[in-house]
Amino acid sequence: MPDSHAIELMPPGDELLTRYRELCKYVGLGRHDVQRAQAVWILVEPHVASHVNDFYAEILKHQETSGVFTGGDAQVERLKASLRCWIAELFCGNFDQAFVQNRWIVGWRHVQIGLPQIWTASAMSRLRDRILNQLAVDWTDSAVSFQKTASAISRLMDLDLALIQDAYHAESVATQLRDQRDFAEAIIGTTQSIVLVVDQDGKILRGNRYLSRLVCGESELPASIDSVQGIIPEGENSAVLALLGNQGDQPSPSPIVTQLIDNRQRHRTVRWFCRSIHHFPDSRNQSSIEAKLLVGQDITDLSEAQRRAVQQGRLAAIGQTMAGLAHESRNAFQRSLASLEALSLEVSDRPEAVELIARIQRAHDHLLHLYEEVLQFAKPVVLEVDKNRISDLVSRTWKHIAQASNCDPNRLRIEQTSTDDRIDCDAFKMEQVLRNVIENALSVSPAQSNIDVLVADTWQGDHESIRVTVRDYGPGISDEIRGRIFEPFFSTRSRGTGLGLPIARRLAEAHGGSLILSSTDSGTTAELIVLKHLARKQSLGTPQSE
Repeated sequence: MPDSHAIELMPPGDELLTRYRELCKYVGLGRHDVQRAQAVWILVEPHVASHVNDFYAEILKHQETSGVFTGGDAQVERLKASLRCWIAELFCGNFDQAFVQNRWIVGWRHVQIGLPQIWTASAMSRLRDRILNQLAVDWTDSAVSFQKTASAISRLMDLDLALIQDAYHAESVATQLRDQRDFAEAIIGTTQSIVLVVDQDGKILRGNRYLSRLVCGESELPASIDSVQGIIPEGENSAVLALLGNQGDQPSPSPIVTQLIDNRQRHRTVRWFCRSIHHFPDSRNQSSIEAKLLVGQDITDLSEAQRRAVQQGRLAAIGQTMAGLAHESRNAFQRSLASLEALSLEVSDRPEAVELIARIQRAHDHLLHLYEEVLQFAKPVVLEVDKNRISDLVSRTWKHIAQASNCDPNRLRIEQTSTDDRIDCDAFKMEQVLRNVIENALSVSPAQSNIDVLVADTWQGDHESIRVTVRDYGPGISDEIRGRIFEPFFSTRSRGTGLGLPIARRLAEAHGGSLILSSTDSGTTAELIVLKHLARKQSLGTPQSE
């Protein structure tokens, strides 16, 4: 019995029979030719065993052909029996659908044992030559009759050889397709890009492992995510569906960029390309459906690098200018401070003058504070990284703030859902971020109202991270102010420098994280995300502009 692979490769029986009959017409093989072959079977049959023995004896003499017999003498004897049946059917067959299918399967067995195709054709030539030579020896009729009979037998054997070659061709095509499929599967399985096959409505017919890892950290997508709408923000779905509506088998003329969302709150920026394909849902079924190949490149890191490069360029001039002014400015501040102190001694007996000098000194201190913040904002950030618990940093920062502002230390409520809140960070700079965020929350909170801090696990791209959420219950901030809150030198307070939050965000980004603000009428929420694992030393370079 043929194996399942042979059955898959063999054309349908009716199709195979139709093709065989067309070939019969092509070579001019008719009913009378078949009858001539059948009539001489009585002369051929006595010599079949000899022909078969010669067939395999010759094959076993050659290294390239003998190597295909791995089953020893038992296999050779089985093959001899098959060849005897094959010769008998050649002369006495019914030439119906079953006959043609059996002949094709014989060809497939040559493929299966690994006999090279050129040797199959040569072996067929040798067998035909022996059959016709022996028939000529035994022939008693006219030469014309022998010529017609020999021609009929040759054409019958040529048609059988055509079926054998068809089996070889089918296997060759199947092997090429299998190799191409394996190659495609290897690319899809190893590429660091998203590969999706979807229908016109965005239903996912197939997705690769890279997508599953990005979306849920698993090897397979969960059943709940069955369309691209499940991984792309709602506001960007229309752009994706428009991309899927692009007709033709050429890549989409212009890709689109969207965010990728998942159930772990990881955010990735993805550039999508699309083209039409024929998708075969079942490898055993040759029918295909119209589908779309959607390929997504994760450009999160690239986008971030480009953003930082642009931002660094915007304030590069500030960094250069401040570096040049640093030395002389500090000297000027020190000289003015010394002069004010000397002047205050000279007029110590004049209270009004002393008060004016004190006001000048306070303005001087404020100017120095502004200068130091601008200088800090302009110079590169270098992190001294160590392992710290973010909850400890929050508590320590709040302790300093509570003491300095003389407020109730119980106003800060800390909730922790993280199973492990240890992070790699520069403790001093991380406290600076937390201090800025918490001080802002405290400054807008009603007296005695609480400030809530939540420490939770999250993801930043592919990296395990910690989210620190600081929520106040103040009046909130308007959309206009929220849109500018991270702009350098923008401040809503008369004595503010406008650099506190930009510096805080910059330090958060230096830790591989982010800092964002959201607000409602009932308060403002600051969300700080930092990576759990970071290189021990890291420099951010020149400053950034939001």
